[in-house]
Amino acid sequence: MLKLLASPLASTLLYALSVLTMRGISFVMLPFVANTLSPAQFGELELFTTYAILGSVVISLGLEHALYRFCGQTKDYDQRKKIASLIYSLCLMIGSVVFITSLLITNFALLPWVFCVIGMMLALETLISVPLGWLRMNNRSIAFCLASVLRAALQAVLLIFFLNAGRGIAGVFEASFIAATLTAILLYAQNSKSLTFVLAKQDYLPFLKYGMPLVGSGLLAFFLSGLDRWLLAQETSLETLAHYAIAAKFALLVTLALQPFGMWFMPKRFEILNGANGLAQSHRWASVGIHLCLFIALGVGLSAALFIHSFLPTSYAAAITLLPLCIAWACCKELAEYVNIGCFVGERTHQQLYINLIATAVGVVSMLILVSPLAAQGILIGLFLAQLTRLGLFYCIGQRKVDLNLPVGRIALLLTLIIALVYWQNHQTVQSLQQLLGQAVAGLALYSLVVITLFREHSQRLWLWLYSHLRGTPNEQPS
Repeated sequence: MLKLLASPLASTLLYALSVLTMRGISFVMLPFVANTLSPAQFGELELFTTYAILGSVVISLGLEHALYRFCGQTKDYDQRKKIASLIYSLCLMIGSVVFITSLLITNFALLPWVFCVIGMMLALETLISVPLGWLRMNNRSIAFCLASVLRAALQAVLLIFFLNAGRGIAGVFEASFIAATLTAILLYAQNSKSLTFVLAKQDYLPFLKYGMPLVGSGLLAFFLSGLDRWLLAQETSLETLAHYAIAAKFALLVTLALQPFGMWFMPKRFEILNGANGLAQSHRWASVGIHLCLFIALGVGLSAALFIHSFLPTSYAAAITLLPLCIAWACCKELAEYVNIGCFVGERTHQQLYINLIATAVGVVSMLILVSPLAAQGILIGLFLAQLTRLGLFYCIGQRKVDLNLPVGRIALLLTLIIALVYWQNHQTVQSLQQLLGQAVAGLALYSLVVITLFREHSQRLWLWLYSHLRGTPNEQPS
């Protein structure tokens, strides 16, 4: 039984449950929030969220990725514990400074209350992400699932309470802060025997050197995921920003739906590459991730209009026309994560910084040029061009170090087909629920047929592998 729970398939299913609960609840809560807040308030909430994203990038210092990198390349468990404890200790010190600073800001009334709550919440994020990463690296998927589900459930209950109490935007972040506090305490209790406090400042330097370029990459990514909101708020209105934010949440849903597999694969990718038959195994698992990404993107794209029509107020209906471009840039963003293994192999991460710098420049320039004539559509075109540039550069440079031998032409064809199908569905005059469902089923069927035709051998081996795992005789490997 324990062996079955530790298998990649079981771990992926448990991570799926975690993500569907942790992130899915927030998506399920979207109709409640949209019906409680006006489009203008919803747009204002998005602006505050961008400040939180910016703060999380800076405060994290790339330490979660440092945990995967330095622990993933040693097989000695005691050494892994030492590295993890050093990283967790660093997170604890940084979080304490941020938390105290936020309290002082509150006492002296230097910023509005909502900013102080955001700061205190962010102080706890690395104390959550690093222990969760440690659980994933040790295949403790059940403990990970419990912590994630409890946080999501508590946050949802508190969100309903605070919004009904009239707390508005501040209540959203107050709910997040309370849930984060209790989760950080729970994770400390779960990992108290392996993650201990270690004060050795000279040993922190390798982690900071590895993580700082990732902070730079994160800041560059923020200019794409934060500047877009700021430009829309300045050039158009908070209502237009709200429509854009609703459509962008479906792009985020692609990431969230793919995350269960990524949560298993990302911490393990260095172990897979350095293990037996590492290059072939890396190719196989990267291929699985790519196909999952494309299929999920199509499913989300075809069902998004149905969700908006059924559950959101009519004041948000304009978000439907933005969906195809949202799905396109979300696809490119996620595909880049599965073709860039080679860029993370070395001791330094400067290549990612340079690639993200180029992609960000492409996106920012495009958005600045296109936002005035095209509004939200122009922003999305800029984001798509940025992620497409990032995907191309990661693939070309990463292949020089780790040649995954991916079928680029066929993958590009599938991505084009997905965008075309989503555009076809979302730009028709839909009058009934039956029409929406029929279009979604027809699109999924056509896509499945194309996939089976292009990847016939791969599809057969993948189904055999899944079937053998379900029977408890995992002899086949996906190819």
